[in-house]
Amino acid sequence: MFDPSKSKYEYQSAPARRWFADGREEGQVAGRAALVSHLLAVRYGPLTDEVQAGIRAASIAELDAIAERLLTASTLQEALGQR
Repeated sequence: MFDPSKSKYEYQSAPARRWFADGREEGQVAGRAALVSHLLAVRYGPLTDEVQAGIRAASIAELDAIAERLLTASTLQEALGQR
């Protein structure tokens, strides 16, 4: 079976390369947001729709910061950087 991750094909046009890179970045953000949401819910309980929306709208850097604070924060608000 064909495995695209092992393919040596490279997109030739600049728009195709940009489109592919944008899609990959969006996937990384969505995956990281899902992981951070899961970890927050495990530690602090169910998340409100507002908190979930904020996490989905966050950048990779913001999600990384939340994940780091999550390790030591005693409250959900502290983990989210809201004091």
